Amino acid sequence: TPRPTLDGMAYLRQRAPYELAAFDWLNERVQGIPVILEAHGDSYQEFTRVSMNTGLPTVLGWAYHVFQRAHPWPEINLRKADIETAYTSDNKEVVAAILERYHVALVFVGSLERRTYAGGNLERFKEWTDILSPVYQNEAVTIFAVKGRFRGAMPVSTIEDIAPVDGITAAQVQDAPGRLQQPRGIGVSSQGEIYVADFGNHRVQQFDKELKHVRHWGKMGDLPGEFKEPCGLEVAPSGEVLVADTWNHRVQQFAPDGKYLREWSVSFYGPRGVAAAPDGRIYVTDTGNNRVHRFSSEGRHERTWGKPGSEVGSFTEPMGITVDSENIVYVCDNGNSRLQAFTSDGQPLFQFRVEGWESKVYSEPDVTIDPEQRIWVTVPGAREIRAYDRSGNVLATIKHRSPADVVLDTPMSIAFDASSGTLVVSDLSGRIVRIRRP
Repeated sequence: TPRPTLDGMAYLRQRAPYELAAFDWLNERVQGIPVILEAHGDSYQEFTRVSMNTGLPTVLGWAYHVFQRAHPWPEINLRKADIETAYTSDNKEVVAAILERYHVALVFVGSLERRTYAGGNLERFKEWTDILSPVYQNEAVTIFAVKGRFRGAMPVSTIEDIAPVDGITAAQVQDAPGRLQQPRGIGVSSQGEIYVADFGNHRVQQFDKELKHVRHWGKMGDLPGEFKEPCGLEVAPSGEVLVADTWNHRVQQFAPDGKYLREWSVSFYGPRGVAAAPDGRIYVTDTGNNRVHRFSSEGRHERTWGKPGSEVGSFTEPMGITVDSENIVYVCDNGNSRLQAFTSDGQPLFQFRVEGWESKVYSEPDVTIDPEQRIWVTVPGAREIRAYDRSGNVLATIKHRSPADVVLDTPMSIAFDASSGTLVVSDLSGRIVRIRRP
């Protein structure tokens, strides 16, 4: 806060104004102590924040604290699983039974629920009007009343506009559509449409085969469809667009036209890379935590591997990531100057050194695989891209002006365009470069 205060909620005016507005509404408008459903997760994090800021009972608090108060672990784990099911299941009857089991009267869906449970079941909750009714909504939070359980006046249906906080939520002025500012991740659809993580403008831009601007979406912020310096981008086999929203510490998933679908996180710290496998699974480089995560096609967490270090299977600043037709996962282990390859379960397969990858500003390399199973990587500091085989032999090198029609200043991300058989590269200078493979 700008100055010291005894108000324990004052920090929320700048850090989470939309959630603060929802807490204030609950404190002012909801009588009694109805049970509220909210996300559950690690202790000493944001979890259980609704209960803490309103005094309302929740289904499960910080797990070890609950255990210390004589509740057995089987009961704690059952509640944890039921909360996850409520926020992810497509079975209305199952969710209704969980709400009844714990006497839930209010269901809270905010940024933490969306990140923890791949969207927080928000769209289904809106459709299940026979068991849930929205009673409060702002741009970031929706609160539902459970019919037959909530004793407040129905319907309340408060839709609140939250005034931006100076210097915090005001959107940065963006460049004109089609102009890129320090672009990072790049992906290509099966039809040859190109999507770019427009890092400096906090948005995603779409271009056609001729590199003409088609559409863009996003601005600086942490609401659904907003970004803070997105780095990784992938077009999934389904055509959906995956974005590693780096400094919001989440992955967001969009329809090809930019419609927001869902988001998720598993305590990411600055994720830089995202990739989709032929089977639909999604892989993310959790750069700040030096690990890789695997998710289902809808963002359900399945597996994690890696730790800080230089041993096989460990990472130092993992950046770009891709998956080939055999479901082999390739990771740019930038700080260790090597590329590592793994099975889909995280078992090491092979590795080789990449000269020029180093822990240095703008050294954010990426990788893609062409139909001949050549491993193409960007080497930003050397102003070049290279092709390797699985033994680490250099098969080809493309540099600035070599070939003469190639302009590379600082190549960042790379993708293979199956529709044209070319490589597509995002360059830090603000260009998209199409390159014919030698």
